[in-house]
Amino acid sequence: MSGAFSKNIKNELSELTELVVEIHSFLDPMNLPAKPLYALDLALEEMLTNIVKYGYDDKKPHLIGVDIHAGKDSLVLTLTDDGHEFNPLSAVAPDTGTSVPERPVGGVGIHLTRSMVDDMKYRREGDKNVLEIKIRL
Repeated sequence: MSGAFSKNIKNELSELTELVVEIHSFLDPMNLPAKPLYALDLALEEMLTNIVKYGYDDKKPHLIGVDIHAGKDSLVLTLTDDGHEFNPLSAVAPDTGTSVPERPVGGVGIHLTRSMVDDMKYRREGDKNVLEIKIRL
């Protein structure tokens, strides 16, 4: 089992639903276990939402690259955007010891994604953020 999926989406949250449908159509024939698929869906939703909501100062259209490599032992999701330089690996973990109303907003999605996937790597290539997320099968 192996294969690759690649698509550029606009920096609009409305693009996410169709993207997930297309990715599942690509992955369904591989009969992957539910847990890695859930982790992939979570990573896609959380990381792409962050890019769309916080990555850009302008309202201009931007393209976000979404690439998935399905190998024998893992899925590798790579997200590439031209937004602000932002390394999600340097985001401070939220204080989960306080009640939800007392916590500052933000950071939970990144923390949850990091806890569900096996590896995350970030690099800046020129004016692009490149986030690589590995999920073992």
